[in-house]
Amino acid sequence: VVCDNVTYAGSICCTQTICEGEVPELLYEVVPPVGGTGPLQYQWLQFIQVGPAPPSWTGIPGATSPDYQPGPLFETAYFMRCVRREGCITFLESNIITVTVKPAGSPGCPSFFSNFQVKNYGPSSVQINWTTEPEMTRYLYTVERSPDQTNWQTVATQMGNEDANAINQYQAMDQAPENGMNYYRVQRLSPTGVESYTEVRELE
Repeated sequence: VVCDNVTYAGSICCTQTICEGEVPELLYEVVPPVGGTGPLQYQWLQFIQVGPAPPSWTGIPGATSPDYQPGPLFETAYFMRCVRREGCITFLESNIITVTVKPAGSPGCPSFFSNFQVKNYGPSSVQINWTTEPEMTRYLYTVERSPDQTNWQTVATQMGNEDANAINQYQAMDQAPENGMNYYRVQRLSPTGVESYTEVRELE
């Protein structure tokens, strides 16, 4: 089979910004490939990290059409489309599309938690409870306390449940709250270092 490959991979669209957990708009072709003869073969790639290895471009299973519809995204993602003529080995690469994902709780985006409560527990402790929406990845949660909403101290840390199908429930205890007013919040940290926070709750 003689290879008469494309000379230009075409162009795809469009860079966009969404909130965590939303489905981006369709990624579609705006300029078709140029050059060569024979049927076109497509392969969409996503720049992802798998395990401890550095991020790399990875083929998306089944994404072999001119356009591609990603599923829900929970962190900023990068996409590229490769194309070649049938019988050719080498793929040519398109431009790169960035889908920026704003963390839950960002302006215009819903919070990651559905309930956050603090209450006195016994004579000198505070119980902190929070629930989150279904989790698609393993988060690290840190309960923080402050006497002034400026200087925050860690009360407790725990790994998330990573239950993608149900509400996740968490609880922590503060055994040594400050005298007077205490302010509490929960930080959520993603595996790639993206931080999100609950609202602040106060308790005296």
